[in-house]
Amino acid sequence: MNDERKEKLRGIADLKKGQIGNSEESVKINFIVPLLEALGHDRLDFEHNYKDIYVKKGLPQFSKLIVETKSYDKNLAQHLQQLERYCQEERPLLGIIANGVEIRIYSYWWKYRGFRDRLIYLIKRSELKDERTIKTIDNILSREKLENDEAKEYVNEREGEIELAEVEMRGIEEKVKGEEDTLRSKIREFEEKITEIQTSINKVHRELNLLQAQKIEQIAEVWLGLGLPEPDVPLQITTTKTRSTISQAGTSDEPEYIKQYRNQLSKPNTMASQILRYIQEKGEVRNKELKEIITNKWGYRESGSIPACLKVLEKDKYIEIVGKGDNKVLRATKRRA
Repeated sequence: MNDERKEKLRGIADLKKGQIGNSEESVKINFIVPLLEALGHDRLDFEHNYKDIYVKKGLPQFSKLIVETKSYDKNLAQHLQQLERYCQEERPLLGIIANGVEIRIYSYWWKYRGFRDRLIYLIKRSELKDERTIKTIDNILSREKLENDEAKEYVNEREGEIELAEVEMRGIEEKVKGEEDTLRSKIREFEEKITEIQTSINKVHRELNLLQAQKIEQIAEVWLGLGLPEPDVPLQITTTKTRSTISQAGTSDEPEYIKQYRNQLSKPNTMASQILRYIQEKGEVRNKELKEIITNKWGYRESGSIPACLKVLEKDKYIEIVGKGDNKVLRATKRRA
């Protein structure tokens, strides 16, 4: 290709969108027609009544070109039906579709492929200034190469390049498939192990929370059994993952045993509910009498749970406690709502 033609192609590459225009017709007039003219074609040789461009005058039977133009930014891959139909009608060497940005070139005679799979070149307009692209365009679209059937040879050569590349890609796929399957299998194994480990972690968290709750209750029983104030020990429970619900009491810092016995009041057959009901029925009762009822009649063992219950009832103002030891008086002050 001579330098004059190269300069024309480079000028087309440098066109701005506004210089080409947005419509199909402007893309044809300002981009594709100058391109073909730069490749040695005469405008009078490719005008057609309804096809955008049909280059056939003076060319061998199987060296014709059909060009379909679309508006500047249109997605070419979504508009191949019309080009395919024109190619089936005219059986050209190449079917070409272009917008203002790129050209896609399809080899119609490439066997055993759907039309979409016959794409041999996708060329950006901006690449028309590159020497390699200029050579490619000249080899398959120039008037001279089409007239002497050289273009057909270049097209066949390109098809062979693509077919070899496809074989190579399939070989790569097959080569790594076994390794991919092995790695995917390892990933599944690790995911299963992660699930098992997480299940075990959750189980240990529950066991730890239960153990800490039992510890708090036992400490409270031992200390409150002495009739002394609340134990000055840390009763909040934490785990390595998150604070247990046992240690959470809204904005309250109350020891956990208080919450436990307070919760018993919502159930009628718990020790806390029975004690409160007995005191409310009696009006008042001595501590010694109450302990005998609890152990001999109700069957609870005498432990720190009894003073713990009484402390909660006193704290929530269900009863008042007057005195100390076995002779202290437990007096009802209000009833549950």
